[in-house]
Amino acid sequence: MKVNFNNIILTLDYEIFFGNKSGSVEKCILEPTDYFKNKILKVYPVKTIIFVDFLFLWKLKENGLTYYYEKIKKQINELVERYNCIVGLHIHSHWLDSIYDFKNNIWIFKSYKRYIFPLLSNNEIKFIINKCKEVLSDILPGYNVEWFRAGGWCIEPFYKIAPYLKEFGIKKDSSVVHNFYLKTIAHNVDFRKVPLKPFWKFDNSVLENNENGYFEEYPITSAKIYPVFSKIYNILIRNNMLKQKWGDGVPVGINYNVSFSKKIFFILKKLIKKQVYMLNFENMSAKVMKMVINNYTKMVKFDENNPTHKIVFIAHPKGISPWSIEELNKFLKQINEL
Repeated sequence: MKVNFNNIILTLDYEIFFGNKSGSVEKCILEPTDYFKNKILKVYPVKTIIFVDFLFLWKLKENGLTYYYEKIKKQINELVERYNCIVGLHIHSHWLDSIYDFKNNIWIFKSYKRYIFPLLSNNEIKFIINKCKEVLSDILPGYNVEWFRAGGWCIEPFYKIAPYLKEFGIKKDSSVVHNFYLKTIAHNVDFRKVPLKPFWKFDNSVLENNENGYFEEYPITSAKIYPVFSKIYNILIRNNMLKQKWGDGVPVGINYNVSFSKKIFFILKKLIKKQVYMLNFENMSAKVMKMVINNYTKMVKFDENNPTHKIVFIAHPKGISPWSIEELNKFLKQINEL
């Protein structure tokens, strides 16, 4: 494996949970991001993109939750000004159908019919883009956003949103995961036919390489590996207490009412069949990170001297833990020593 800090991009999807328990701003965003800042950003010169869920921030203001809004605003400004983080646009359009339960201090997601942003009507897309612009101009006046990541990786049909992203000033995307396929009550993702490259240009569809395309794709680093190996590495290294994720919510698409036999079948299937593993520093040991990177660089013919070839990590503040940040620290320290 030959990579250096010039090749690496850390990304954080800055959001809460979207299941039947949304979690709190403190536990899903503020506290874990501060921990990441203190343990990683203060130590390593690594490029970091914060993909901000702008529509969520609009909903905070709309519901009069200004205390949380101002806390987030302060944190984002610190990340940009003191740690040179890049802010990217992250859109979860199902916020249009959410309400805040003031009694229980949670968000209620009435529907996921509008979860896939590109499937909305033109008027809905315009409305969301305008609200995101309003929030951006308040949080970071004069800031030019260049990066985009689709909520839930649901970026297709891209042609529906392409004109609005151009209008926003966005040229770079990082939504694609090679060979990734996901269908839930909210998601509809199929990246099994994307170009087998670490970088490509495109226009109307992220699935089609276009050498003269306006947009640029920097896929999230991933590889197919046997989960049993990664599970063994991860389980044996640290105890469960250190692994406990920071966030206090539940993801969308999780069904806790599945029968015991189905759960066992699902677990066995995931252990014996190769799975697409994103380079996700929420739940990976440093050793598994290297495994994914090694497989990925071979698969896409990665060139560490090509400035467009990047090793892109993904994580969510809500999903990190002291264990996961320690493993990321271990990995980055080894890079620093090469």
